[in-house]
Amino acid sequence: MKKTFIIIIEIALLYLLLRSSFVQYLLSDMHRTLSDWMTEISQVQDRQTLDQLRGSMSMETRQFNEQQLDYFNKITYSTEQVLRFENLYCIKKDKNPFIYGPTLTHFCGEINRLKSQF
Repeated sequence: MKKTFIIIIEIALLYLLLRSSFVQYLLSDMHRTLSDWMTEISQVQDRQTLDQLRGSMSMETRQFNEQQLDYFNKITYSTEQVLRFENLYCIKKDKNPFIYGPTLTHFCGEINRLKSQF
């Protein structure tokens, strides 16, 4: 009987402690930190693949003008942008005012080659 009473008191104290604003703040801060950390870990592979894509296009991008280079950097900023570009300009064959001709063909080939890593 005494052990049961002590356990009930401990549970009640733990409940009150966990409901305090300080502990709630501490737990939410820990949750946010862990969430940010997990997001960063999940994006490491995407960043490496995007760096690899930029590296494979380095010969072509040397000949780009400033507008083309800005556009290319915008496209290769995220995997979503790259996949959207691929859908519009590689698959649907829409016209692109910045990347065209053999450069577009090479870029589409590189995207296709690295697509499984996205």
